[in-house]
Amino acid sequence: MPLPELVDYDTLLFAPALAARGRAVRPVVDELLAVANDPDRLQGVDPTLVRVRAADLLSLEHDPALLPDAVEILREAVALALPGELGVATDALARTLAEQGDFAALDALVQPLLRQRPSLSWAPTLMGISAAATIFGYGKQASGWLDEALAGPGGSDRTARRVLADAKERLVKIRATMTADGCDPDDPAAARARWGSLPEAAATVTSHPPWPAGHDGRLVWWPEPEYARLMRQLPELATILGAPWRGHTGRVQTAMADGATAGLHWLVAAEFGQFAGFLEWSRADPLASSTMTAFGALASTLPAPVRWPPKDRALCWCGSGNRYRDCCARQSAAA
Repeated sequence: MPLPELVDYDTLLFAPALAARGRAVRPVVDELLAVANDPDRLQGVDPTLVRVRAADLLSLEHDPALLPDAVEILREAVALALPGELGVATDALARTLAEQGDFAALDALVQPLLRQRPSLSWAPTLMGISAAATIFGYGKQASGWLDEALAGPGGSDRTARRVLADAKERLVKIRATMTADGCDPDDPAAARARWGSLPEAAATVTSHPPWPAGHDGRLVWWPEPEYARLMRQLPELATILGAPWRGHTGRVQTAMADGATAGLHWLVAAEFGQFAGFLEWSRADPLASSTMTAFGALASTLPAPVRWPPKDRALCWCGSGNRYRDCCARQSAAA
């Protein structure tokens, strides 16, 4: 499944879903790398971010055989990054090196920073590298880096020192979570095994009924701007959600009217970024009939639901700005 001709931030968010849909990550990675070398296809994103996302897709497979390729992509991203992009590329490279278990290369990224006075130009980068190292079993070493930075040359930025101090607290929390999960936080092999075995939700997703079924009395639906973003990335979803957008709201209205007696009492507005994150986490097929229902059931950060049915004189649930009786209620009656 190819990427859109113009690649923007939404495309990068949705790239894991395209890989999951095609059941192959390599074609998506290769196309992202080609796009990174073709500025005419970039819309509001820089080549560094595209390269980082390509490497992310390889890391998401939790396959040790793919990590060297991810490292190679990220080293190129660091080498080609502009100053404002360097932190993002370096953080991603550190995370992948830590997952690969290459502590020597990880330490080599840190040492040039430690020879400088702490400043906000690099303190967040050290914070990100330290967190990645801790997640993959190098927490003691990461804490040592932060101690060394805090004890470094004087005359440094106080805000930078606060960032580094906060980073130390973050490492303590990461280690506590690992211990609570039964993982020795100082065992890199155990940490990598824990990371690679984090449960995927695909099986849970397929256990749900097809949308527009609800869950816990709630039905997820797509406001017009979010629907447009989704259709640009995966127009095939129109077969599930309805098209055009008014076809989608008609399906939602019918489902709620039919489901009210079966316990559907709330409408929850979907958001593109949250759905993309859900697909990245679950590795679910975005065109599977159950995926949209599972998103409504499992996405805990969706906006507060809207009570159904609306009052006739209330603003319509679809966001049109019209009264419900003059909007979706009328369309439902006409259908």
